[in-house]
Amino acid sequence: MKTAEKQTSFSTPPLQVKKTGRKGHGVFASAPIAAGSLVVHLSGFVLPTHKLRADYMALQIDSDMWLCSRGGRLDDMINHSCRPNTGFTGGGLKLFALLDIAAGEEITFDYSTSLTDEAWSLNCLCGEKACRKTILPFQHNGPAYMQKHLSLALDYIRKLYATSHRSTHARQA
Repeated sequence: MKTAEKQTSFSTPPLQVKKTGRKGHGVFASAPIAAGSLVVHLSGFVLPTHKLRADYMALQIDSDMWLCSRGGRLDDMINHSCRPNTGFTGGGLKLFALLDIAAGEEITFDYSTSLTDEAWSLNCLCGEKACRKTILPFQHNGPAYMQKHLSLALDYIRKLYATSHRSTHARQA
């Protein structure tokens, strides 16, 4: 076996796609995943907003840029949760385990930690006790949410809102 193949096969924990009922499909851990571990590296092709098509799966990665695919990829199947078990803790397109994840547990992330598009919203189906009911762009979830979740957001959101958060604290002091 080539070294590159060996590294690729061990770069993320074993994951599998399964049906989730009303959410369609989801990604599940096939083995336990330790907190802090890399779970999945998101990939696809990058397009500006004006080139998006309705048949693309898209994740906002900058104010006018989206990571796209034509669907069917493992990372396209990761569902939202208002109490996620993964997040963009490194700021890049990698989801890391926020806590220990048991074998058989669904892998989720908070979609709001990748979104600032004003026109975007989605009814939430996560079923968590503290479900927000609607998934909104990061900035529309309120100051307490933003402060708590900034470390789970993509770099472009961190840059946009860390500056405004510091400015707010400076004015309050």
